[in-house]
Amino acid sequence: MLHCAVVESLANKKGFFVSYAFSDLLPLNKPESLGYPVNQHPPLWPLLGAALVPFTGSAFTALKTVGLLSGTALIFFSFLFARRFFGKKVALLTTFAVTFSALLIDYSSNGSLYIFQALLYLLFVLCAQKLQRTVCWIGLGSIAGSGWLLNYQNVVLVFAIPVLYVFVFRSTCLYRKNLVKLLGAIGTLFIVVLPWLVRNYLVFGQPFHNINMYYFWGKMGVAASAPLSDPLLIKKIVTWVSWWTTHNIYYVFRELFLLAPVVFAFALWGLPTGIAHLCKRKHTGEIACALIMVLYCGICCIWPVVKFRYFVPLVPFVFAFGFYVLCSLRQRIIRRIGVVISLCTILLFSALTFLSIPSRTFYYGGALTKDIFGKRGEAEFAQEANALLEVALFLKRQPPRPICGEPALHFYTGLPVVLDKNLLRGIKYYSVRPAAPTAKDTTRETVIFKNNRFQVSICHEL
Repeated sequence: MLHCAVVESLANKKGFFVSYAFSDLLPLNKPESLGYPVNQHPPLWPLLGAALVPFTGSAFTALKTVGLLSGTALIFFSFLFARRFFGKKVALLTTFAVTFSALLIDYSSNGSLYIFQALLYLLFVLCAQKLQRTVCWIGLGSIAGSGWLLNYQNVVLVFAIPVLYVFVFRSTCLYRKNLVKLLGAIGTLFIVVLPWLVRNYLVFGQPFHNINMYYFWGKMGVAASAPLSDPLLIKKIVTWVSWWTTHNIYYVFRELFLLAPVVFAFALWGLPTGIAHLCKRKHTGEIACALIMVLYCGICCIWPVVKFRYFVPLVPFVFAFGFYVLCSLRQRIIRRIGVVISLCTILLFSALTFLSIPSRTFYYGGALTKDIFGKRGEAEFAQEANALLEVALFLKRQPPRPICGEPALHFYTGLPVVLDKNLLRGIKYYSVRPAAPTAKDTTRETVIFKNNRFQVSICHEL
């Protein structure tokens, strides 16, 4: 929803701006002039969506179109990646798994940026295969810069560039001789991200401003404005990060057994051999692949909560390596049985996943098992969304008044929506809230509609 807001703003030539209609509040007076500058996500995904709005007619459809194009490209580059690293047979199996994965199908159509992030990771690894060429280093810088502008998680690509340089040019004389290649990559990266850094500096006073770290520090009870001033900072970091990292690792393993059934088990089985094999070889593509996976998994697991969408960039790599291990087994009969079981299980789990979710999307997880919060989040979301739609249809048949309640009602009804009822003093309005309120209100109200989730009242603020 936040990305849709920015796409709408860009399409209407208002810049990187979030209207209150899309976030917290739609005030009654001149709503189009109020809101706040984008301070959470980088600009690339909204820019791609805004470019398609003239053809699609809506921000959400535009983002879904970009996701569909990215998902289609992901199928091709997954085949290319697996063929170059593991051979044609593994490439065909990986392509089949990527094509029919419920996770990747969903994220190719729900408007989320993570399918494009998965595509960038494959492009980065493919570009890292021939690092003796200066143009490949420039390509790495371009991809890393694009990743930075897509999602701040992709700082892992920035870190991967100097580490790759160390692996590729191990001796001191090669370091110096090929320094121009590293500088070319860093320079390209800097040029790509510079406009966004300048914008942040002009708007917020610092080039790397974003509010995501407020969430990180807040989970530990540390003041985000001055974390270094906390005398217990080290203790809190060690205590909290170690606690949630262990839970995150368990969640990652549990979900990958479902998202890449059977194949993930083979990937784990072959991991020690794969690491030993990697250490003996000098192929930079393989090093880049391992490096990205280690850095990406690390940054995900030390974050307070591993979101379900974080799995999207991982799954193509898991498929490729798992099928490689499976196809490397000596006994032909075991190989064939393993391949058949793996493909059938992937198809079965994908079908069960879509059948188990009323909304047909599982952005937060909770498909075949509960999500990381112990809920069936998508099913509950679908039930609540349907109940809210019933409320909206009822309100559209009533005399127009402002609403105090869910911001999404603005899109369903076209009526002004507020969250702070103090803005509505002296006028009648519709109050939309959970059907079983836990506290008394200081309003005079008459309940005019009620379903299993919400109730609608006509209120007059005292």
